[in-house]
Amino acid sequence: MARVQEFYVDGIGWVSRGELLRVMIAAIYNTSRQLRHFTTTDVFTRVEGYNPVSLRKATAASKLVSVALRKAARNGMCVPTPNDVVPGDQLSHSRRKRVWTSKIHAPQLPTDYSI
Repeated sequence: MARVQEFYVDGIGWVSRGELLRVMIAAIYNTSRQLRHFTTTDVFTRVEGYNPVSLRKATAASKLVSVALRKAARNGMCVPTPNDVVPGDQLSHSRRKRVWTSKIHAPQLPTDYSI
């Protein structure tokens, strides 16, 4: 089976595999900075410039988010949590989802420094 090079994203049009990998890895970075533990649903909600539902539907058959997560893990952003899975949502047909653990989580500091 040949690797898909372009995806049709509803409302956007045809988008290259490289561009979608770039925005997904950026979303994984943002998610990893904000959340200690996350799933692909958290990643898709942080993809900038794309409707999360349209993007998930466009890339579902290729499992492009899995490719992006493996690349992010190789770059030290996150690791798969071995036995943690959570129930999925309707969009993923309630399949169980792997939980990922951030390696770059930055806890949010309080914004009020007054004493």
